[in-house]
Amino acid sequence: MTTTRRLATRLFPLAALALAALLPHPAEARQPQPDPTITIVQVSGAFDSAYAGFLVGELHRAAKRNDVAVVVRVSSSGTVKADVERLVRTVADSPVPVATWVGPSGAHASGAAALVWYAGDLRLVAPGATVGPALPASVGGHEDGVPVAGVPPRLLSATVRANELVTENIATGSAGTLVEAVRSLDGKTVNGRTLAVDPAVTTIRFARPGPVVGARHSLATNPTLVYLLLLAGIAAMVFEAFQRGFGPAGYAGALLVALAAYGLVSMPTNPVGLALVLAGVGAMALDVRRNALGAVTWAGAVALAAGSWWLVHTTGPALRPALWAIVAGTAGSLVFYGVVMTVVLRAIRGQAGAGGALVGTEGEVRSTLNPQGHVLVDGALWRARAVGWDGPVAAGTPVRITGIDEAAFVLDVEPIPAEG
Repeated sequence: MTTTRRLATRLFPLAALALAALLPHPAEARQPQPDPTITIVQVSGAFDSAYAGFLVGELHRAAKRNDVAVVVRVSSSGTVKADVERLVRTVADSPVPVATWVGPSGAHASGAAALVWYAGDLRLVAPGATVGPALPASVGGHEDGVPVAGVPPRLLSATVRANELVTENIATGSAGTLVEAVRSLDGKTVNGRTLAVDPAVTTIRFARPGPVVGARHSLATNPTLVYLLLLAGIAAMVFEAFQRGFGPAGYAGALLVALAAYGLVSMPTNPVGLALVLAGVGAMALDVRRNALGAVTWAGAVALAAGSWWLVHTTGPALRPALWAIVAGTAGSLVFYGVVMTVVLRAIRGQAGAGGALVGTEGEVRSTLNPQGHVLVDGALWRARAVGWDGPVAAGTPVRITGIDEAAFVLDVEPIPAEG
């Protein structure tokens, strides 16, 4: 009896632990389950690489969260150098049901946007909206790797109204507002999964592009902005090139040119058009250097205008700089290089003449002379070049001014030997 009692005493705690392991933990039982979520992604404007990446990323994140569905509002005219095949395939293969909606009334989806809309599991359209043609897929009119298998031929070649899309079963249904589009998902079956949308418990999450994505989108899809940034940036750098140092105008110009370069890389830029723009500006800057307003300046203006018109490969006006911008850019460049810079250069050359008094004075290298750089003389920063010196002159080296190039506004300097 004693043995049996001892055995029971030892086994009871083990049985209690086993039973506790099988029962749900009180903390786990009280843990609330997350509310079902529907993510709404709103994309308007052409699909560039930034917007396409934003949509693809939101679909991947929705799958990780196990969202009920994703509603994509589409209002776009196509793509600008984006991977259409990857974009459409991501929408079509999303494990989360995707409802694409062209709305509100008056909205339009064409080009690759029409293909994205058709790739949705549920295709909704607002009364008064239109979809198509899906080709050309890009704003520039180029077709490379565009997935059109299974797309109704009419949608590929024509603009189709909302009522026709519904009656011809191209669209799944009609929704006048975003709220109606979300509510219409309730009870729909997608890949054997019936959607349940209860407004009382469903969380609506809005996904919008952030400022960085928005800025990239603007640079990739707004040729007028990129064109004006390019001209303004070059003008600022040319202005700085005729100064005795490199100051705020030069840094601002470099930033503007860098932004314009991103836009040009993101758009189907025409190399011939860009070369004409740069050659035109270069010709006008050359005449400034020569202190002349002659045939070279006018030839540069013609090259600038022609290059501006052909700056982007496109079959239509969507990606061409606006006509007013081309006229303003060409006329403004003529005034800047032919008048403003001529006056500025005369003033600078007057200062250079006075700068002759600097010959024989001493200064300090502020940026390595290899052979050109900058030196500080009497509190002013000057462009300078090392004359008759083998190898670069490091920053901090004391130098003596031996001459001045008044045309280029550059000091000739030589290092001061260290005292032995």
